[in-house]
Amino acid sequence: MFSSLRRGHCERWEEVADLRKRLRQASIPRRVAIAALCFLLLVYILISFFSSSSTLSSAHTCIEDRLRQWKMLGENAQISTSNAHIIFVGNGFFGVGGDGELRIRSESSRVLSILTSFFPLITTSLSDYSSQSFASVVDFRVGLFKKIQCYALKDECSCITTTVYAHRTRPHVLVQDVQTTNPTSEAIRVEFSKKDPKHWTAGEKVGETHSWWRFIEADGVDIIMAAICSLVPRSVSIENKREESMRFTCLFNYDVIAKEDDRNAKQQQLTQSIVKEFADTLSIGAASLDEEHTSAWRLLNRVSFGISKSLAPDALNGDLINATRYALLSNTRAPLLEHASTGQQKKEASTLLERRNMCYTGHSTMLVPSRLWKVSKSVRELIDTVDVWLLTLEKRGCASLLKAGAVGVADAFALSLFASKFSGEHLEVDMDPRDLHREMTIENLNFSSDTKLSIAVRLDSDNRPYFSVSATSQMFVCDAACLNAPLGLESTKVHVPVKVTRPATPILYLSKSRQHLEQLRGTIHVIEVLEAPAHEQELIALHKHGHRLGGLPLAFWIMLGMLVLAFHLFLFKLLYSEWKKADSTPYNYYLRQRYMRIH
Repeated sequence: MFSSLRRGHCERWEEVADLRKRLRQASIPRRVAIAALCFLLLVYILISFFSSSSTLSSAHTCIEDRLRQWKMLGENAQISTSNAHIIFVGNGFFGVGGDGELRIRSESSRVLSILTSFFPLITTSLSDYSSQSFASVVDFRVGLFKKIQCYALKDECSCITTTVYAHRTRPHVLVQDVQTTNPTSEAIRVEFSKKDPKHWTAGEKVGETHSWWRFIEADGVDIIMAAICSLVPRSVSIENKREESMRFTCLFNYDVIAKEDDRNAKQQQLTQSIVKEFADTLSIGAASLDEEHTSAWRLLNRVSFGISKSLAPDALNGDLINATRYALLSNTRAPLLEHASTGQQKKEASTLLERRNMCYTGHSTMLVPSRLWKVSKSVRELIDTVDVWLLTLEKRGCASLLKAGAVGVADAFALSLFASKFSGEHLEVDMDPRDLHREMTIENLNFSSDTKLSIAVRLDSDNRPYFSVSATSQMFVCDAACLNAPLGLESTKVHVPVKVTRPATPILYLSKSRQHLEQLRGTIHVIEVLEAPAHEQELIALHKHGHRLGGLPLAFWIMLGMLVLAFHLFLFKLLYSEWKKADSTPYNYYLRQRYMRIH
């Protein structure tokens, strides 16, 4: 037995020795080629190793499966699954951020900046798991936040999905849905917890729960607050192979206390009002409540902005634009959509929406870097960014639209991105043609109560920008200086070239009146009108690919560089070997004399 093992061992050594002998006998170019191939193979293995993720836990795999359905929406910047965008839900009356604390606004504030020390969000967890993983989703389309928690239990994965939203049409209502799936063969127990409010007083008992109230002073005024929430159990058992859902509802209200008001009477009145509204809300079906909320958000999102994704460093993309817009709308009430708004309040808001003149005055807000596009690291920073936005829009001629509520804010935000301004009977777009190197679109911009516009910036095959414009009713459009006859607009897209003038003037005019645009031509005084120049291909490549080298991936250029390096190493080795060979050749006097005679 030992002799056979020794014999096998010796045979393997003989094979290795034979391989080494063959390599030594191989020509130098062949050896260099083999070394280069081994080097490239090693580099490929290293790149594959470092680019591939480490072994994922089963809980993380479950999270990835859950997020897969959101992936396409994330690519279109309609949702956020990134921690870069701070979690926030709100309706302009109150808001709740990722820190879990309720925020309200005072009459003198533009944003939800007042902290209340009330923590309505519910925390859930499981025990006896081998691994866990978490993810969050903020859906900009319908104004809600989802927290997904997955736990590995033996060979299965149990997930808890918590959905939170501040109701858009019922400004006092906060809804939390907890959905638990248990695919295992045993029952599991879900633990619930909620942080106790600080400095709040427990009020009257209502069934199994009770109300809360508190007095605070903010911005120089006294405020009374009242709240009531569904009872949160300590734990709930979920049977095997089951999926269970639970809904928890909270209501909040607050009011300013005037000097002549009786504080105690005001507190009792507000508490009784919130208790009654709580009972009324619970009587509404969950599906109806959800539909009211999502329908309102879809109305707010009718005016939309899109921009082609850029891979250039520090470029502004749709994810940050939509996240900022969502934060703006979440900090603004919508009197046109709220059930409690009176007919007079809705009429006043509609009137304010028609007062668009001189909104928006200034350059495009897509300038970066800017305080307007700050990536917030906390809820406080997010609120501050929203405050800067609202102040900017207000001082740039959009005060009436802001007073109309969230519908007006959506319009003002879109106008500011395109540097578009209502002036008398027309809308003018005053973007710098040099900034039109990415494709952009505004859909359903309100020109009037019965007319909506869609304006898109496109690039032709020569990288020259042009406008593609349409309207829901008869309108007219002309390019810079309006030297050409106005073009009629309807639902079909109309191609309008981008031109530049000296001195600089708006590059697009839109109006319901052809005569108005023809008269406007005589008021625009310019020296020169030229077609906008084409953008450099390097700039377009930078946005499309993140570098100026074209569309080939970075890995290709790395491999190409390595091949060039390997070739030069091979060439150097070949020249060096020939030099050494010539240097070691013995000197032959007779051959040298013969060579000299011939030449």
